[in-house]
Amino acid sequence: MDSRKPKEILLERLANDVGPVLTEKHGFSFSPSQLKFSRTVKPFTQTIEACIDSKYSERNHCLFWTIFRVRSRAFKAWQVEQWGKELASDWVWWTQDCNVAGWERPDDNPVSLCLINEPANDVKVAEILTRNIETLAIPLMDRMSDYEQAAGSFADGTAFDHAVDLYMMAGNTEAARELLELEIPQYEDSRLPHKQDTYRCLKARWDKFFAARA
Repeated sequence: MDSRKPKEILLERLANDVGPVLTEKHGFSFSPSQLKFSRTVKPFTQTIEACIDSKYSERNHCLFWTIFRVRSRAFKAWQVEQWGKELASDWVWWTQDCNVAGWERPDDNPVSLCLINEPANDVKVAEILTRNIETLAIPLMDRMSDYEQAAGSFADGTAFDHAVDLYMMAGNTEAARELLELEIPQYEDSRLPHKQDTYRCLKARWDKFFAARA
């Protein structure tokens, strides 16, 4: 085989193996320059992006992983109204493939998939990737293409301010209030800078949405 750059190896597999399944069966479009698939499930946009590990990839050797995102222009517009343009974002939910339960890998690497510019190996990796996306990632993105479902996924983590915004966008003010009442005391007296930042974000939401009702 001719020597090839990592992106060339990955692009071939995405275009020839993964792409036809995602575009023809699931309605995604493919951007070769961005190594990204996207589709609209109104009012959301779902994206699947392949990311090359530039630190450990080299000619004839491409380590990569995939990131899944759900975005919404309507959510960004709501955030602009609440918090201003500088703090507004259209992202609703995202995760990396290593965080998807049941994600299958052809080797023991817990983070990256590996292409080695050999068809026997690389086609197998592409088949596994396609199966993972079809059976695991797409159903997960479909579930998270819902403000309340996405909020619940963050309410169990640390992005509590984002979860509150999503609950408010979904109209579930009670869930937003309960989350703030639970989490604000956990951060209120901390002297750690990152926890102080979290407290300020949560307190801002309490003051804006609930202080007048308390």
